[in-house]
Amino acid sequence: MLPEGWIPHRRGDGEVVGWLEIVGDGVVAHDLLGRRVTAPGVDWHEAEQALEERGIGYLADPYTLLTADGAIVAVRIGEVTTDRVTVVEDAFGGASVVGADPATHVLPFPVPRTRLWNYVRPRLDLGSWLDGDGRPIEYGSRWLEPPEDSYSTCRHPERFAPVVEVARALIDHLERTYDVERTENPEGERTRITLTPTSGDGTPITVLLPLAGLPGVEITAGLRYRNWWPGCGCDACDESVPDLLDELERAVFALVEGTMREWRSGPSGDVPWMIEVEFDDDLVDSGYEAGWSSGSPEPVDVPTTPRRWGPWPLRG
Repeated sequence: MLPEGWIPHRRGDGEVVGWLEIVGDGVVAHDLLGRRVTAPGVDWHEAEQALEERGIGYLADPYTLLTADGAIVAVRIGEVTTDRVTVVEDAFGGASVVGADPATHVLPFPVPRTRLWNYVRPRLDLGSWLDGDGRPIEYGSRWLEPPEDSYSTCRHPERFAPVVEVARALIDHLERTYDVERTENPEGERTRITLTPTSGDGTPITVLLPLAGLPGVEITAGLRYRNWWPGCGCDACDESVPDLLDELERAVFALVEGTMREWRSGPSGDVPWMIEVEFDDDLVDSGYEAGWSSGSPEPVDVPTTPRRWGPWPLRG
Protein backbone atom coordinates (compact mmCIF):
# COMPACT_ATOMS: atom_id res chain seq x y z
CA MET A 1 0.00 0.00 0.00
CA LEU A 2 1.04 3.60 -0.48
CA PRO A 3 3.46 4.56 2.31
CA GLU A 4 2.33 7.36 4.57
CA GLY A 5 3.63 10.75 3.49
CA TRP A 6 4.21 9.93 -0.18
CA ILE A 7 2.92 12.77 -2.33
CA PRO A 8 1.77 12.16 -5.93
CA HIS A 9 3.50 14.12 -8.68
CA ARG A 10 1.52 14.82 -11.83
CA ARG A 11 2.96 15.96 -15.12
CA GLY A 12 1.32 18.64 -17.26
CA ASP A 13 -1.44 16.40 -18.62
CA GLY A 14 -2.51 15.36 -15.11
CA GLU A 15 -0.96 11.87 -15.31
CA VAL A 16 0.64 10.67 -12.07
CA VAL A 17 4.25 9.77 -12.88
CA GLY A 18 5.52 9.00 -9.41
CA TRP A 19 5.72 9.94 -5.77
CA LEU A 20 7.70 12.40 -3.67
CA GLU A 21 8.84 11.64 -0.13
CA ILE A 22 10.30 14.25 2.21
CA VAL A 23 13.33 12.78 3.97
CA GLY A 24 15.13 15.09 6.37
CA ASP A 25 16.02 18.28 4.53
CA GLY A 26 15.63 16.73 1.09
CA VAL A 27 13.25 14.82 -1.15
CA VAL A 28 13.34 11.31 -2.59
CA ALA A 29 11.47 10.54 -5.82
CA HIS A 30 9.85 7.13 -6.33
CA ASP A 31 8.50 5.80 -9.61
CA LEU A 32 5.14 4.11 -10.21
CA LEU A 33 6.53 0.81 -8.98
CA GLY A 34 7.56 2.48 -5.73
CA ARG A 35 11.29 2.27 -6.52
CA ARG A 36 13.57 5.14 -5.55
CA VAL A 37 14.86 7.07 -8.56
CA THR A 38 16.88 9.76 -6.76
CA ALA A 39 19.34 9.64 -3.93
CA PRO A 40 18.32 11.29 -0.64
CA GLY A 41 19.12 14.98 -0.40
CA VAL A 42 17.94 16.36 -3.76
CA ASP A 43 15.60 19.32 -3.67
CA TRP A 44 11.92 19.30 -4.63
CA HIS A 45 12.50 20.59 -8.15
CA GLU A 46 15.22 18.01 -8.89
CA ALA A 47 12.96 15.20 -7.68
CA GLU A 48 10.05 16.39 -9.83
CA GLN A 49 12.33 16.74 -12.84
CA ALA A 50 13.66 13.21 -12.36
CA LEU A 51 10.13 11.78 -12.42
CA GLU A 52 9.08 13.76 -15.49
CA GLU A 53 12.22 12.77 -17.39
CA ARG A 54 11.62 9.14 -16.42
CA GLY A 55 7.99 9.25 -17.62
CA ILE A 56 6.07 5.98 -17.68
CA GLY A 57 7.65 4.18 -20.64
CA TYR A 58 9.64 1.88 -18.34
CA LEU A 59 6.38 0.09 -17.46
CA ALA A 60 6.54 -1.55 -20.92
CA ASP A 61 10.11 -2.79 -20.42
CA PRO A 62 10.99 -6.46 -19.85
CA TYR A 63 11.85 -7.34 -16.26
CA THR A 64 13.21 -10.27 -14.27
CA LEU A 65 11.28 -11.61 -11.28
CA LEU A 66 12.65 -13.54 -8.33
CA THR A 67 9.68 -15.61 -7.20
CA ALA A 68 8.92 -16.51 -3.58
CA ASP A 69 10.31 -20.02 -4.13
CA GLY A 70 13.57 -18.77 -5.65
CA ALA A 71 12.84 -19.20 -9.37
CA ILE A 72 13.97 -16.50 -11.79
CA VAL A 73 11.58 -15.76 -14.65
CA ALA A 74 11.20 -13.15 -17.39
CA VAL A 75 8.11 -10.98 -16.88
CA ARG A 76 6.33 -7.84 -18.03
CA ILE A 77 4.24 -5.43 -15.99
CA GLY A 78 0.53 -6.26 -16.14
CA GLU A 79 -1.12 -3.87 -13.68
CA VAL A 80 0.13 -1.23 -11.26
CA THR A 81 -1.84 0.19 -8.33
CA THR A 82 -0.85 1.57 -4.96
CA ASP A 83 -1.97 -1.72 -3.42
CA ARG A 84 -0.17 -4.21 -5.64
CA VAL A 85 1.76 -4.76 -8.85
CA THR A 86 0.86 -7.70 -11.10
CA VAL A 87 3.48 -9.10 -13.47
CA VAL A 88 2.99 -11.59 -16.29
CA GLU A 89 5.47 -14.30 -17.22
CA ASP A 90 6.90 -13.49 -20.63
CA ALA A 91 9.55 -15.95 -21.69
CA PHE A 92 10.77 -14.92 -25.18
CA GLY A 93 7.85 -12.50 -25.62
CA GLY A 94 5.20 -15.21 -25.41
CA ALA A 95 2.84 -13.19 -23.21
CA SER A 96 1.62 -11.14 -26.18
CA VAL A 97 0.79 -14.15 -28.38
CA VAL A 98 -2.92 -14.44 -29.17
CA GLY A 99 -4.47 -17.15 -27.03
CA ALA A 100 -1.59 -17.27 -24.57
CA ASP A 101 -2.51 -17.73 -20.92
CA PRO A 102 0.70 -16.84 -19.09
CA ALA A 103 1.13 -17.23 -15.35
CA THR A 104 0.89 -14.09 -13.23
CA HIS A 105 2.51 -13.03 -9.96
CA VAL A 106 1.34 -10.38 -7.50
CA LEU A 107 3.87 -8.20 -5.69
CA PRO A 108 3.29 -5.68 -2.92
CA PHE A 109 3.58 -1.97 -3.56
CA PRO A 110 6.22 -0.59 -3.29
CA VAL A 111 7.82 -3.44 -5.24
CA PRO A 112 10.81 -4.90 -3.34
CA ARG A 113 13.90 -4.12 -5.41
CA THR A 114 15.31 -7.52 -4.52
CA ARG A 115 12.34 -9.21 -6.23
CA LEU A 116 11.92 -7.30 -9.51
CA TRP A 117 14.88 -6.18 -11.61
CA ASN A 118 14.95 -4.14 -14.80
CA TYR A 119 17.65 -6.50 -16.00
CA VAL A 120 17.10 -9.21 -18.57
CA ARG A 121 19.38 -12.22 -18.85
CA PRO A 122 20.85 -12.51 -22.36
CA ARG A 123 19.57 -15.34 -24.49
CA LEU A 124 21.96 -18.22 -24.10
CA ASP A 125 22.91 -21.41 -25.87
CA LEU A 126 23.29 -23.88 -23.01
CA GLY A 127 24.41 -26.58 -25.42
CA SER A 128 23.77 -30.30 -25.47
CA TRP A 129 26.40 -32.51 -23.89
CA LEU A 130 26.98 -36.22 -24.49
CA ASP A 131 28.58 -38.92 -22.38
CA GLY A 132 31.09 -41.49 -23.63
CA ASP A 133 28.28 -43.60 -25.10
CA GLY A 134 26.79 -40.66 -27.04
CA ARG A 135 23.80 -40.20 -24.70
CA PRO A 136 22.70 -36.70 -23.56
CA ILE A 137 23.91 -35.81 -20.07
CA GLU A 138 21.27 -34.41 -17.71
CA TYR A 139 23.51 -32.30 -15.52
CA GLY A 140 22.10 -31.56 -12.08
CA SER A 141 20.30 -34.90 -11.70
CA ARG A 142 22.82 -37.52 -12.68
CA TRP A 143 23.37 -39.57 -9.55
CA LEU A 144 22.98 -39.96 -5.81
CA GLU A 145 26.42 -41.50 -5.37
CA PRO A 146 28.98 -40.20 -7.89
CA PRO A 147 31.35 -42.83 -9.29
CA GLU A 148 34.92 -42.57 -8.09
CA ASP A 149 36.28 -41.60 -11.50
CA SER A 150 33.98 -38.55 -11.70
CA TYR A 151 35.93 -36.67 -9.01
CA SER A 152 38.49 -34.14 -10.25
CA THR A 153 37.21 -34.73 -13.79
CA CYS A 154 35.27 -32.28 -15.96
CA ARG A 155 34.27 -33.86 -19.25
CA HIS A 156 32.71 -30.68 -20.68
CA PRO A 157 34.22 -27.58 -19.03
CA GLU A 158 32.94 -25.46 -21.93
CA ARG A 159 29.38 -25.96 -20.67
CA PHE A 160 30.09 -23.32 -18.01
CA ALA A 161 30.74 -20.58 -20.61
CA PRO A 162 27.23 -19.05 -20.11
CA VAL A 163 28.24 -18.18 -16.52
CA VAL A 164 30.89 -15.81 -17.89
CA GLU A 165 28.45 -14.40 -20.44
CA VAL A 166 25.85 -13.65 -17.77
CA ALA A 167 28.49 -12.16 -15.45
CA ARG A 168 29.52 -9.70 -18.17
CA ALA A 169 25.86 -8.82 -18.84
CA LEU A 170 25.38 -8.16 -15.11
CA ILE A 171 28.45 -5.92 -14.98
CA ASP A 172 27.26 -3.86 -17.94
CA HIS A 173 23.75 -3.59 -16.48
CA LEU A 174 25.04 -2.43 -13.10
CA GLU A 175 27.27 0.19 -14.71
CA ARG A 176 24.33 1.57 -16.71
CA THR A 177 21.89 1.52 -13.80
CA TYR A 178 23.91 2.59 -10.77
CA ASP A 179 26.25 5.49 -10.09
CA VAL A 180 29.52 3.57 -9.95
CA GLU A 181 33.10 3.81 -11.12
CA ARG A 182 34.40 0.88 -13.15
CA THR A 183 38.01 -0.27 -13.23
CA GLU A 184 39.17 -3.16 -15.39
CA ASN A 185 42.58 -4.78 -15.26
CA PRO A 186 43.91 -7.81 -17.15
CA GLU A 187 45.62 -10.51 -15.06
CA GLY A 188 47.18 -12.87 -17.57
CA GLU A 189 44.32 -14.68 -19.28
CA ARG A 190 41.83 -13.35 -16.73
CA THR A 191 40.22 -9.96 -16.12
CA ARG A 192 39.52 -8.24 -12.80
CA ILE A 193 36.61 -5.76 -12.89
CA THR A 194 35.63 -3.63 -9.90
CA LEU A 195 32.49 -1.53 -9.58
CA THR A 196 32.65 1.04 -6.77
CA PRO A 197 29.64 3.16 -5.72
CA THR A 198 30.44 6.87 -5.96
CA SER A 199 28.40 7.71 -2.86
CA GLY A 200 26.61 6.10 0.05
CA ASP A 201 27.75 3.04 2.00
CA GLY A 202 27.24 0.27 -0.56
CA THR A 203 29.95 -2.34 -0.96
CA PRO A 204 32.24 -2.37 -3.99
CA ILE A 205 32.01 -5.57 -6.01
CA THR A 206 35.02 -7.16 -7.68
CA VAL A 207 34.51 -9.73 -10.43
CA LEU A 208 37.31 -12.02 -11.60
CA LEU A 209 36.66 -13.99 -14.77
CA PRO A 210 37.09 -16.59 -15.99
CA LEU A 211 38.09 -18.98 -13.21
CA ALA A 212 41.49 -20.59 -13.46
CA GLY A 213 41.27 -23.40 -16.00
CA LEU A 214 37.48 -23.24 -16.19
CA PRO A 215 34.83 -20.84 -17.53
CA GLY A 216 33.29 -19.22 -14.47
CA VAL A 217 33.34 -16.18 -12.23
CA GLU A 218 34.56 -15.22 -8.76
CA ILE A 219 33.01 -12.33 -6.83
CA THR A 220 34.35 -10.60 -3.73
CA ALA A 221 32.54 -7.87 -1.83
CA GLY A 222 32.24 -6.27 1.57
CA LEU A 223 34.81 -7.26 4.17
CA ARG A 224 34.94 -11.00 3.63
CA TYR A 225 32.30 -12.06 1.11
CA ARG A 226 33.75 -14.34 -1.55
CA ASN A 227 31.95 -16.76 -3.83
CA TRP A 228 32.40 -18.39 -7.20
CA TRP A 229 30.30 -20.10 -9.83
CA PRO A 230 30.71 -22.99 -10.48
CA GLY A 231 31.67 -23.91 -6.95
CA CYS A 232 33.76 -26.85 -8.13
CA GLY A 233 33.08 -27.84 -11.73
CA CYS A 234 33.95 -31.52 -11.43
CA ASP A 235 31.55 -34.13 -12.82
CA ALA A 236 30.94 -35.54 -9.33
CA CYS A 237 29.47 -32.23 -8.15
CA ASP A 238 27.11 -32.32 -11.16
CA GLU A 239 26.34 -28.60 -11.07
CA SER A 240 23.44 -27.38 -13.19
CA VAL A 241 24.31 -24.30 -15.27
CA PRO A 242 20.74 -22.85 -15.13
CA ASP A 243 20.88 -23.15 -11.32
CA LEU A 244 24.30 -21.47 -11.25
CA LEU A 245 22.99 -18.55 -13.29
CA ASP A 246 20.06 -18.09 -10.89
CA GLU A 247 22.40 -18.19 -7.90
CA LEU A 248 24.81 -15.68 -9.46
CA GLU A 249 22.08 -13.17 -10.29
CA ARG A 250 20.46 -13.48 -6.86
CA ALA A 251 23.80 -12.87 -5.14
CA VAL A 252 24.73 -9.84 -7.24
CA PHE A 253 21.42 -8.06 -6.74
CA ALA A 254 21.40 -8.90 -3.01
CA LEU A 255 24.80 -7.20 -2.70
CA VAL A 256 23.76 -4.19 -4.77
CA GLU A 257 20.53 -3.63 -2.85
CA GLY A 258 22.19 -3.66 0.55
CA THR A 259 20.91 -6.91 2.03
CA MET A 260 24.26 -8.29 3.29
CA ARG A 261 25.66 -7.99 6.81
CA GLU A 262 28.99 -9.27 8.16
CA TRP A 263 30.53 -9.59 11.59
CA ARG A 264 33.06 -11.45 13.68
CA SER A 265 31.87 -13.67 16.51
CA GLY A 266 33.48 -15.91 19.13
CA PRO A 267 35.13 -17.36 20.95
CA SER A 268 33.01 -20.51 20.83
CA GLY A 269 34.46 -23.61 22.48
CA ASP A 270 37.87 -24.24 20.97
CA VAL A 271 37.22 -21.80 18.11
CA PRO A 272 38.65 -18.34 18.91
CA TRP A 273 36.65 -16.47 16.27
CA MET A 274 34.30 -16.93 13.30
CA ILE A 275 33.28 -14.82 10.31
CA GLU A 276 29.51 -14.51 9.89
CA VAL A 277 27.96 -13.45 6.56
CA GLU A 278 24.20 -13.29 6.20
CA PHE A 279 21.69 -11.97 3.66
CA ASP A 280 18.12 -10.92 4.26
CA ASP A 281 17.08 -13.56 1.73
CA ASP A 282 17.86 -17.13 2.82
CA LEU A 283 18.15 -18.11 -0.84
CA VAL A 284 21.45 -16.20 -1.15
CA ASP A 285 24.50 -18.25 -0.19
CA SER A 286 26.89 -16.71 2.34
CA GLY A 287 29.95 -17.61 0.26
CA TYR A 288 33.20 -19.37 1.05
CA GLU A 289 34.92 -16.96 3.45
CA ALA A 290 32.33 -17.30 6.20
CA GLY A 291 33.32 -19.84 8.83
CA TRP A 292 35.72 -20.55 11.64
CA SER A 293 39.26 -19.36 11.96
CA SER A 294 41.34 -22.38 10.85
CA GLY A 295 44.21 -21.00 12.94
CA SER A 296 44.44 -17.76 10.95
CA PRO A 297 45.12 -14.42 12.66
CA GLU A 298 41.96 -12.77 13.94
CA PRO A 299 40.61 -10.31 11.32
CA VAL A 300 40.23 -7.24 13.51
CA ASP A 301 38.95 -5.20 10.55
CA VAL A 302 35.68 -7.18 10.77
CA PRO A 303 33.47 -5.68 13.51
CA THR A 304 31.95 -7.77 16.30
CA THR A 305 28.51 -6.30 15.62
CA PRO A 306 26.78 -6.80 12.24
CA ARG A 307 28.02 -4.42 9.55
CA ARG A 308 25.19 -3.89 7.05
CA TRP A 309 26.11 -2.57 3.63
CA GLY A 310 23.78 -0.05 2.02
CA PRO A 311 22.13 0.00 -1.42
CA TRP A 312 23.99 1.43 -4.38
CA PRO A 313 23.04 4.92 -5.61
CA LEU A 314 21.12 4.97 -8.86
CA ARG A 315 22.58 6.73 -11.88
CA GLY A 316 20.83 9.99 -12.64
